Amino acid sequence: ASSDELEMWAFEIGASEPMHLPIGPLDAIKLMRRPRRTFDTTVEVWLAPKMDYLPVRIRLTDSGGVTDSQLASKD
Repeated sequence: ASSDELEMWAFEIGASEPMHLPIGPLDAIKLMRRPRRTFDTTVEVWLAPKMDYLPVRIRLTDSGGVTDSQLASKD
């Protein structure tokens, strides 16, 4: 949901990949939502099976290429 619409998102499921994060090394499965319209945001989420599939990394990239990335940490 956004401020002006509600829609279903479809994610592509990628392979498990090793990650080196502030919480330590672990394997995570990457999910990606590709933009469907001109100004949509690309959404990438990495889920860690050993952490009950909690998201350990989230990256949002807008249509202009501006990226916001968040990583799991111990804090």
